[in-house]
Amino acid sequence: MGSTMSAIIRIRNSTNCDITSIFAYEIDSFDFGNCRPDKAFSRTSIPAGGCLEKTVDFSTLSSNCPFTTKLVFANGSEDVFRMNYKCIFDDNEAHLRHLTKSHRINLKKTGPRVLEIIVENTEHQLENQKAEVLINEGCRLMVLGRYNEASVRFMEAAQKANENPTILDLQKHRQRLKNVKDVAETEKKAKNLNHEGLQCLKAVQFQDALKKFDEALRLTKNMETITLIEDNLKITKDAKMNQDAKKLNQEGLLLRRSNQNQTAIHKFDEGLRIANDRGLITSIKRNKADTLNKEGKEILKKAWCLELSTTDQAIHYFAKAKFLFEQAETVKPNVDNQEHIALIDCKLEGSKYFNTAVQLQSEGSRLVDLTLKSQKPEDCKTAKCKYEEAWKHYNEAKVKFEEGLKRGDANFEPSLTLTVEALQGIERILNELEEAELEIVLV
Repeated sequence: MGSTMSAIIRIRNSTNCDITSIFAYEIDSFDFGNCRPDKAFSRTSIPAGGCLEKTVDFSTLSSNCPFTTKLVFANGSEDVFRMNYKCIFDDNEAHLRHLTKSHRINLKKTGPRVLEIIVENTEHQLENQKAEVLINEGCRLMVLGRYNEASVRFMEAAQKANENPTILDLQKHRQRLKNVKDVAETEKKAKNLNHEGLQCLKAVQFQDALKKFDEALRLTKNMETITLIEDNLKITKDAKMNQDAKKLNQEGLLLRRSNQNQTAIHKFDEGLRIANDRGLITSIKRNKADTLNKEGKEILKKAWCLELSTTDQAIHYFAKAKFLFEQAETVKPNVDNQEHIALIDCKLEGSKYFNTAVQLQSEGSRLVDLTLKSQKPEDCKTAKCKYEEAWKHYNEAKVKFEEGLKRGDANFEPSLTLTVEALQGIERILNELEEAELEIVLV
């Protein structure tokens, strides 16, 4: 093979893309020594902006020493060129045949036995590179919320992008910008509606405020904004319910003044159902209790009027009045309610004893008639027992009526008088039965 000479082959990657693989092939073994180019460049790569130097042994007997080189880039592009490397050692100008062209390749002798292969982007690629820089700048501005400036950068990039991956990337980011702008506009509208809702709330225009907040909630997807609007919505709903409850409370008072107590109570109940302000609830409860008390007194008055003429109807009214006073006591405890409940209990219990006594007295009277016919001592004794039971019940009724009278209610006087007269009558009959029983026994 003869003697060899060593030379340095330097490949400078001045592009913006990594060279991932370098292949040297179509080599004549006669042209090279032990350091052959295919071995020297095997499994090598050059990062963007980087440089690689390899020493190659050339035969002194060879005239040209040609071989082919393939550069493979990270983006999939390739450059393939072939040249005669013996020019390194003579005065001939270095030149190559660019077989597959993706980049611009220049040759330069930079020293004795040193050849530099400079790989650069083409003007076309440089324009595309500027587009990529503009895209990155647009993305940065988009993150900062400077959407108009980002849009300008993307428009400038669109004029320079000329490679499909860059064009597709730009389209993706422009669509993303559109989506982000739409979301931002929607969010801005939602916040404006929230602000308008707050203004309506301050102006006590609750219905308008609710519409604003509802519309804002339908627009926003931001959890922080949703939480804020939901809080405002709750405040407004509470305020509106209190406003409605106040109105119902006032309507109830007007109805009570016109003596429409049952309708007034219904209004107070509606107000209590929706009110959430503690002071308002207390006010409505007080008004409801007063109305129940007033209605109870009206019903009680009717009951006393019917007491002696329509007993069953009177009892019904007494029970109804008691129920109203108990309801009033539940809503708002009051001594007046308690006193009326106690008086009605005296009347109801006394009337129960009185009615039972009347029934027993009637049964006793029937037995007296039977005794007169049979003249049997046992019949007389049975009649006497019935009258004694009647007397006990009249006496219990008398105790209850006296208790009511002691509590200061003069309405108990007629019932008490009637009961005392009944007791006196029973006592006379019992005396007569004693005498009759004795006569029957003697006979």
